[in-house]
Amino acid sequence: MHLFNVAIRLSFSANPLISWILFLTFAGLSSPQAKDRPVAVLNGQKFTAADVERLLQGLPPQLRDKAKGNLQEFLHQYALFAHLTTLAEKEGLHEQSPWAEQLSWQQLQILAQAAINERARPGAARVDSSQANTDALKQWLDQLRTETQVSFEDPDYLKLPPEQLSGVAKERVVARVNGQPLTAGELQRLLTGAEPQVRQNFYQQREEFLRQLALMRRLAEIARTEQLHERSPYREQLLWARMNVLAQALLSWQSSRIEVSPEEARAYYRQRQADYEAARVRVIYLAFDPYGKGATTPDGKKIPAEPEVRNLAQQLYQDLTRGADFVKLVRQFSQDEVSVKKDGDFGTIRKFDPLPQAIKDAIFALQPGQVSPPVRQPNGYYLFRLEERHGIPYEEVQQEILRTLREKKFKDWFDSIRQAVEVIIEDPQYFHQAANR
Repeated sequence: MHLFNVAIRLSFSANPLISWILFLTFAGLSSPQAKDRPVAVLNGQKFTAADVERLLQGLPPQLRDKAKGNLQEFLHQYALFAHLTTLAEKEGLHEQSPWAEQLSWQQLQILAQAAINERARPGAARVDSSQANTDALKQWLDQLRTETQVSFEDPDYLKLPPEQLSGVAKERVVARVNGQPLTAGELQRLLTGAEPQVRQNFYQQREEFLRQLALMRRLAEIARTEQLHERSPYREQLLWARMNVLAQALLSWQSSRIEVSPEEARAYYRQRQADYEAARVRVIYLAFDPYGKGATTPDGKKIPAEPEVRNLAQQLYQDLTRGADFVKLVRQFSQDEVSVKKDGDFGTIRKFDPLPQAIKDAIFALQPGQVSPPVRQPNGYYLFRLEERHGIPYEEVQQEILRTLREKKFKDWFDSIRQAVEVIIEDPQYFHQAANR
């Protein structure tokens, strides 16, 4: 299932589930005097130009600037993700593993980075400033590291192989961070919510990981004390992170709940039995130079230009229709090294195999013993001879049918979700101006 790839992380790299949305985002473009004017209604909630700009400010600058003509599409996708998030919360997914742990880890990262950002940039506009107080920031972080205390209570735990860590008693105290106990269970939950690279870092450098974790917690505590989670752009960063996790959670959860009964699968097979055919074929493959001029391989073999190969393919087809020996021509002309060794045997092709449609159409239009006209592909021409053709028993395609029906049910469900999303554009002029700047 790869319907939606949309995600953000604190590091501002795209996650495979929502990347197709993030590329649509861009910086706000409304004029100051119009910022409080409602420009759209998303799922019943009015959004002003200022609201839209705040949403965009929660995304990384390099992504905000990419698609300045797609603001309406951006709002449609935001509305979709907001709706998915609401449904996920109704199902309590935000309290279930691993999504609860992912939310916690995302929040920890964003707040820690927020505290750093606020120290890194001078003045009221420091978040957007290009000049950071690097010296002052380094001094401040060094002081925090000095104040952050980490003691390792269980050296044996730090040496265990990764595969044995899950077997450690959850209540076992493995370290103390700023005087507070950190249990094996708490650490395992934290790692459950982290990215694979973070987990790998823990396995490789456990003591250093715990020191960095202690610093992150201290930074997040500072951010909360300064109420950075209630300020832009951090509030919007937290919002995007939450929507990312919970949208993915709902998609995964719904996919896991889809069931297909044996009766449904068999009925589908009976209705589409013609789609479940297989054909055993032989092939003659004639390569041409895709760049058009002809070429020579490093081992000295000539690769002709396409016109020469096309003429040869047509001539061989005419010879075969007059009764020429297919296997003999395979041995003489075919350039598919694998099938040549088997007298052109190309194996069995099924109608639902991921092959070019032109090849499947040519093969399944044949009767046993017939030869297809030349089939052009980007790398050469193919001539196929059908050896035999037969239906595929249900048992051999059962898993393929189950997968197809699950995907269809998921698509039907998701289409209903999309239809429930409401986007009303109240100020077309705002979007027109945005698209032309």
